Amino acid sequence: MKMTNSLLLFFAFMILSITEVHATDPSQSAKDEWMSMTTEEKSVFRNRYKNWKSMPEATKQEIRQNIAKFKNLPPDEQVRITQNYSHFQSLGPEQKKQLRNNFSRWKRLPLERKNQLRKKFIQFQKLNPEQKKSLITHYQKWKKMSPDEKKKHKDTIRQIRRNRK
Repeated sequence: MKMTNSLLLFFAFMILSITEVHATDPSQSAKDEWMSMTTEEKSVFRNRYKNWKSMPEATKQEIRQNIAKFKNLPPDEQVRITQNYSHFQSLGPEQKKQLRNNFSRWKRLPLERKNQLRKKFIQFQKLNPEQKKSLITHYQKWKKMSPDEKKKHKDTIRQIRRNRK
């Protein structure tokens, strides 16, 4: 059974929050927390626990390792990850699907191509807002072009570059 990274991260945060709450006196803290939960919260907790119990041990071990890594990160990095996760959870199903697809494509890219894209992203970040807007507008036009239009455009750019030399 292959779980998505977001689901693994979800369970990692779930377990992390449980372990943080029970760090002082596990039995009393757990009882206090349980008693303070609404019926809905208890139901959600039971379902999460059922999901945890049904996971293969290898998946549980991966989650435990991720929690350990997370706890060893600097606090500002933990905050960044938590905020990114919350933002991801707030997205609609189509946006989540698109992000997962993009991430999957990114993972398949060769290291050299990833490095090129990182450099381009850094260059993009250095642009002023007007330049960014212009670049995005041109990119959107590019996406709408047919393959023939793109070829013509590329040929024109190549010719301009040759004339400059």
